[in-house]
Amino acid sequence: MKHKLHHYLFGLVLIGLMTGCSISSGLSLRGSGDVITLEYDFTDFDRVAAGFAFNVDIRQGESFSVVVRVDDNLEQYLEVVQEDDILRIGLELDQNYNFRRVTLEAVVTMPSLSGVSISGTSSGTITGFSSTHALDVNVSGASSLSGDIEAGDASIEVSGSSRLTLTGSAEDVIIHASGSSVVDLENFPVTNANIDLSGASQTTVLTHGRLDVEASGGSTVYYLGDPTLGTTHTSGGSSIERK
Repeated sequence: MKHKLHHYLFGLVLIGLMTGCSISSGLSLRGSGDVITLEYDFTDFDRVAAGFAFNVDIRQGESFSVVVRVDDNLEQYLEVVQEDDILRIGLELDQNYNFRRVTLEAVVTMPSLSGVSISGTSSGTITGFSSTHALDVNVSGASSLSGDIEAGDASIEVSGSSRLTLTGSAEDVIIHASGSSVVDLENFPVTNANIDLSGASQTTVLTHGRLDVEASGGSTVYYLGDPTLGTTHTSGGSSIERK
C-alpha cells in the first residue's frame, strides 16, 4: 500500500513539473493577418508606457490622438488604458506567449512628453518634442527606443540587452544601463552627466560639463566634448574613453 501511495505521489509531482515546464516555455500566438484599426479618445496624458512587442510611434502635436493597429484575433487581449497621466499600451495575457507574424502598432500624438517606458521586446520612436521640463526614459527587456527630443534634466534607465538612441539635447542627465545595454547620446549634447554602467553595457555621451562615472563588468563609457572628469570608478575590465 505504501509503495502504491509513493508511486501515486511521485506521479502527481511529475505531472506538476511537466505542466510547469509547458507553461514556462510559452505558447505560440499567431496573427490572423486581418488588421483592424482602433481609435481611443484619451486626453491629458504626458507619459507613455508600451510593452508586449508593440511598435509605438510617439509624435508631438497640438491635440491628443491614439490609434492602434492589431490583428483582429488579438483584439480580445488588447489593453489600452489611461491611468492618471500615463497612457498604457499592451496586451493582457494569462500565460507567456511567443508572438508569430503579429501586427502590434500604435501611433500616439500628444502636446508634451515627460516620460516614456518601452518594455518586453517592444520598439518605439519619439519625434518633435521640445521643452525645458524633465524627462524620464526607461527601456527594458530587449527593447529599443530612438528619436529626437529637447528636454530639461533627463533620467535614463536601460536594461536587459536594450538600446536607446537619442538626438536633440538636455541639461543634466543621469544614466543607468545594465545587462549588455547600449545608450547612444553622441548627438544629444548635455550639460552634466552622471553615468552608472554594469554588465557589459556601453554609453556614448556628449558633454562639456562634469562627467561622473561608475562602470563595472566590462562596461565602456565613450565621451565627446571637453568635460571635467568628476568622480570616476571602473572595475572588472571597464573603461572610460574619449571618442
